[in-house]
Amino acid sequence: MGLTFNPAQERQWPRLLLLNGNVYVGFGAHKDFFPWRVWLFGHSGVTIAGDQYYSFRADQPSEVHHFAAQGQRRLRDVRFVCMNAGLTRKSSDSNASARLNMIATTEGVPEGQSAAGTYVQYGCGLCAPQGWINFDASLTLRWERIPIAGKLGTKNKNRFPPNVLPGDIVRGLPIPNGSCSGVYASHVLEHLSLNDFQTALQNTRKLLRKGGIFRVVVPDLEWAAREYIRRVDQGDPAANQFFLDVTCLGKKERAKGIAALVHHSLATSMHAWMWDSLSLSQALRNHGFSHLRHCCFADCEDPMFTLVEDPQRFQNAIALEARV
Repeated sequence: MGLTFNPAQERQWPRLLLLNGNVYVGFGAHKDFFPWRVWLFGHSGVTIAGDQYYSFRADQPSEVHHFAAQGQRRLRDVRFVCMNAGLTRKSSDSNASARLNMIATTEGVPEGQSAAGTYVQYGCGLCAPQGWINFDASLTLRWERIPIAGKLGTKNKNRFPPNVLPGDIVRGLPIPNGSCSGVYASHVLEHLSLNDFQTALQNTRKLLRKGGIFRVVVPDLEWAAREYIRRVDQGDPAANQFFLDVTCLGKKERAKGIAALVHHSLATSMHAWMWDSLSLSQALRNHGFSHLRHCCFADCEDPMFTLVEDPQRFQNAIALEARV
């Protein structure tokens, strides 16, 4: 059976295996491209000759979840126990485990992830550093990920980076519970209704392993309120406009027409529920978070957070760090 390997449609696992003089590398399926297929390549550690391969196809992503994990996770480590100390040149559309005995640790890690654990950012927008699994719930992202059609055009000036995955923290992310060493959310939670916010915190806590860190940044309602009062006391007639603009709570225009109403119903730029330090801290405690502290840009003991944080996001904002 002739097969063509297309690296643009496959995603490499971040591990190599040296076994009996051979180097093995694996590729998992990208969920946007069907059929889903797992590839394993073996190369001589001496001559680098690529004389071994193994591939299998699955018609459902669940059939390859241990290896490709629907294109959204990575294997922390993979060890192949092969007959005759090497892969044989063959291809099959049946279950791979029947042909090749594989012992795999299926704890998800993204490309570039260290052994310290999984790091997840949700509501990432265009900030998608390597070493993090970056999710965004934007409908624009889902449009961009549609094959062919999504490449024709997009609403935003800049397209989402290729490593951003569609995912909604309220509905739940495709990450195993208790697997994350760190979760980050910057200027996201204020866009959620109060009920959805509660669900988001609940789901965030489920993702974290014991001792895992959650760092959250939201606009500071208290700062905006105090600044509004200061401007009112100074007799500034535009104080109310400042407050409504900075909190994204005001509407300058009313949607008219079907197209405008649809766009307004799908838009996520407006704030739904604002927070101050006291209320956000109490909400975190109510969901079982502990060791709360106010934090600043790049002051986390875990250096992974320096990859994902932006100092401008901490201005006039509440930044809290919590653990489980």
